[in-house]
Amino acid sequence: MMIKILLMNLWLLAFISAILSENSSPKAVIPSNYHNDFDEQGITKINADNNKNNPKNGVTGKDSQSLGETEKLTTLDEAKPAISRQDHNHLKNVFLPSFNTNISHEITKRNAENDENTPKNGIIGKYSKLLEEKDKIATLSGAITAISRQDLAGCVLTLAFDSYLEDSAIVTSVLKSRHLRQVLKVRKTEDFLTLPWNTSLSSQCQGYIFLLRDPEPLLTFVDEAEEPWDFHGKYILVGFSKAELEQAVSSKKGKKTEHIVGIVEGSDGSWRLYMNQLYWKDGMEFVKSWRHNGFTSAANLFPDKTSDLKGIELTLITFEFAPHIIYGRGGRGPSGRDMQVANALSQSLNFTLRYKEPPPGELWGSKLPNGTWTGLVASLARNEGHMGMANVFLSNNNDRILVQDFSRFYDADVSCFMARTDPPLPRWQSLALPFQLETWLAIMLGLFIFCPLLFCIGKASAL
Repeated sequence: MMIKILLMNLWLLAFISAILSENSSPKAVIPSNYHNDFDEQGITKINADNNKNNPKNGVTGKDSQSLGETEKLTTLDEAKPAISRQDHNHLKNVFLPSFNTNISHEITKRNAENDENTPKNGIIGKYSKLLEEKDKIATLSGAITAISRQDLAGCVLTLAFDSYLEDSAIVTSVLKSRHLRQVLKVRKTEDFLTLPWNTSLSSQCQGYIFLLRDPEPLLTFVDEAEEPWDFHGKYILVGFSKAELEQAVSSKKGKKTEHIVGIVEGSDGSWRLYMNQLYWKDGMEFVKSWRHNGFTSAANLFPDKTSDLKGIELTLITFEFAPHIIYGRGGRGPSGRDMQVANALSQSLNFTLRYKEPPPGELWGSKLPNGTWTGLVASLARNEGHMGMANVFLSNNNDRILVQDFSRFYDADVSCFMARTDPPLPRWQSLALPFQLETWLAIMLGLFIFCPLLFCIGKASAL
């Protein structure tokens, strides 16, 4: 009877202690001597779940309040070893479900609090995103400034941007350049027509920086027609994805442009620079990255892409026109003065030739009433060939320069006109023939009329 009373008192004491510990905040942990009797698998799972959302916290802080119950169980286990194993298990069954429930509740609450303060949500999250975006723009501004000073040094610059980057540090840094010639805010495709495109073979370097969050206006513009456009300029495209850069360089304007560089944001926070290949190959190739306020290599962004064409095949539009183009016999290729020039170019620039004729009878071609062309000019306008040779003269008949360019001349012809001169005049006519009949009549009138009149006037004044 005394033992039962003692057990009930101990049970009541343990229950009161558990309630008191729940209202306090002791920094309790699971004692090592209770490790084997406690549900180790359960607490490990709870810690693992919590660590996914807050790696710096396990079952700590507010969760330690519930752990106070475990401490009471352990204290009871150490103080009264005489309690039977059955009673001990009974006490565990009473308190452990409450303990697990409290732990789950606290962890859920803690995770919710953590989510509210993570940088991806709420006011803190928005501010963090703004800071991250500002840092990206500052890094990109440094890259463009470095390119302007190193690779575009001495070039006349043209800047085009849309509303997204209008007030950014990138635009501000480019606007400070003393070589800036034109600034354009892009709203639609037609805005690009207002730029002062350099279409001549000028020796002045031309640089174009396009900062576009929405690249669609430019992608539409470069694929509409080949003019107006500066095929010899150096272009920097910012705001494009890798796929959009590929689309730009494969357009009507892009595939004939020598220098196009695109800047794309990398997954590691760097900025990756890609370069078009012109005739070497299709698409864009990675050149280098901008990371930690510097380039990862000293690779040239605008190398010479025409001095060595790396063995590519170019199509020559031509037809037989002796002695400039003479078709070979016995399997030999075309020969003649123009073909000697073409073969010399292929050896010097490292490319091979493929020949193609214009439609029969069209030869050099002429302009039709609808504005299109025929013959050699039309083949070049349709991009069916890269060059045309057949004793072509430098001329702008019917504005053909709008659909083709001329190389520097490699031959010159001089033409002159001859006319028969009149025989020399007889000597007796040498005095009279220099004057016309009207002149002689005036002279005779002066001699036969004015002279007597003057004589009479003089005679009268003498009286």
